Amino acid sequence: IETLDEIGREAAETFHHAGGEKFAHIPCLNDSAEGMAVIEAMVRRELSGWI
Repeated sequence: IETLDEIGREAAETFHHAGGEKFAHIPCLNDSAEGMAVIEAMVRRELSGWI
């Protein structure tokens, strides 16, 4: 089983090997309370009028 860290390092290596210069890993939004607040706000906005 690969960890997210391993996957991120492999992605960065592939990116740089393909000529990329600045690689940024963005953690999953649902990994923090702040990220979940963003998801909740988007869902509530998009569902307004439907429910």
